[in-house]
Amino acid sequence: MGFLSEKKTDDKIDKKEKKAKKPEPRFKKVYSQYDWNEISVIVDTKTGVNYLLVDHQITPLIDADGKPVVTMITDDKE
Repeated sequence: MGFLSEKKTDDKIDKKEKKAKKPEPRFKKVYSQYDWNEISVIVDTKTGVNYLLVDHQITPLIDADGKPVVTMITDDKE
């Protein structure tokens, strides 16, 4: 019986470890404005591409040359 109770404890520890190791979010909100609806700029943390999010619609931000605006996000933990 002691072995079974140890196994259950180990399973609980594994579940706690899995919950603690959440992956970093793919997108990060860098700007938000509330007017008649929410207008946000979000950045893809893998590519750095900026997106404009308005009323549940998303489009990449582009510069004057028609290229996507890219902002590299640095790790805040360092």
